[in-house]
Amino acid sequence: MQFSAPVLICLALTPIAWGYNWVVIKRSTELAPLIPFVSARLMLAALVLFGTALLLRRSLKISHPLSVLAIGLINTALSFVLMMWGVEVSDAGRSAILVYTMPFFVALLAWPVLGERPGRAQWMASAVALTGIVLLLDPGRRPQVSDLYLLGSGLAWAAGVVMIKRYQLRSSDDPIALCAWQNLAGALALGAMALPSGFGDWQWDKGYLYFALLYNGGIVSGLSLVLWFWLLRRVDSGIASLSTLAAPVVGLLSSMIELGERPAPRDWAGIALVLLALTLIGLSQLRRRPPAR
Repeated sequence: MQFSAPVLICLALTPIAWGYNWVVIKRSTELAPLIPFVSARLMLAALVLFGTALLLRRSLKISHPLSVLAIGLINTALSFVLMMWGVEVSDAGRSAILVYTMPFFVALLAWPVLGERPGRAQWMASAVALTGIVLLLDPGRRPQVSDLYLLGSGLAWAAGVVMIKRYQLRSSDDPIALCAWQNLAGALALGAMALPSGFGDWQWDKGYLYFALLYNGGIVSGLSLVLWFWLLRRVDSGIASLSTLAAPVVGLLSSMIELGERPAPRDWAGIALVLLALTLIGLSQLRRRPPAR
């Protein structure tokens, strides 16, 4: 199977952009209040996606607004807020690994909701991942609140993925429009949540805050999703999904290089098992799908 240069570039750049964002998120927690920052990020992403849809002359019509609102509250607002709370007090690399437990939650939730029964490879991967998570959480001590936030973010992300898959079974809405509306719903909900206590102090004198907001909202939650949908039209979805497994690795390595984080030996064992499980999931998806034409 041969890929064009633009496809290969997207396959490489998308997980790199998503992975490095863990460093950006960690640094942004010191520069802006969490909920207002996530609200601003989602609003910027929504504007980018709405603009892209209009530029490409895609329909912005949504068939089931209440369902999209629910997706926006869970898949974007809740998932991102829990992630930010966890990253604030935990290592960025560790956070990337724990949140990327999402595929295993998807496998479990899709069974009762969508009737997609996990295969042998998924059960094996889930068992390996669970062992890795136990090592990361350290069974000899009480789980840290930050770890629960991060796992909760992965669970909320997974619930949102299942909700989106169920939505797409009964709707032909354009995926870019769906992402735009769910980002807008999440942004408005979090903005309303922040109103009573105000939007806090933003350290605009720090140039990095501008970069963090643009990178999170404009690139990661905006343009990279457009590239992702473009990629899915040109390669098998199993191959595309497999490429995203590099994201937590990029997050881990970039946090070590830029933030000086150093996982403990037990953490390395847990990280290796979770990454192995993610690889098993990706390979099983690749084998189950027909080759791209």
